[in-house]
Amino acid sequence: MKKIDKDFENILSIAKGFYSDSVEWTSSIPKDQSLVIVLLSSKNNIYTFVFDRRTYDEADLLKELINQDDTIVKKIVCVFPGGIDIPGYCLRKALCDLNKENEEAEILLQFTSGLHGRKLSETF
Repeated sequence: MKKIDKDFENILSIAKGFYSDSVEWTSSIPKDQSLVIVLLSSKNNIYTFVFDRRTYDEADLLKELINQDDTIVKKIVCVFPGGIDIPGYCLRKALCDLNKENEEAEILLQFTSGLHGRKLSETF
């Protein structure tokens, strides 16, 4: 397993920043029902999405990547108010369907030994 690298540290900080007490929560989604996903693309662009954990729909995330012609993802971080999470199966599959290279994207996962990146393809 790979240890967390600087790219993961950066996007994890962005994701956790949404839940900081010093940041005003502006989403219409109740904070305790939210999920923040941050993607780092192969073009080094960062995309941040806030979802309702109960009903989230990946369509807006996929549309944004397509509209920006930036469909190759390098890193994925998903957090909720209680810590690190893994995006749902449908989102992970949709990213791989969007671009086959996304199977090689690394997703940040929490293990008892700490945070580690794993290939997206290893999460199915």
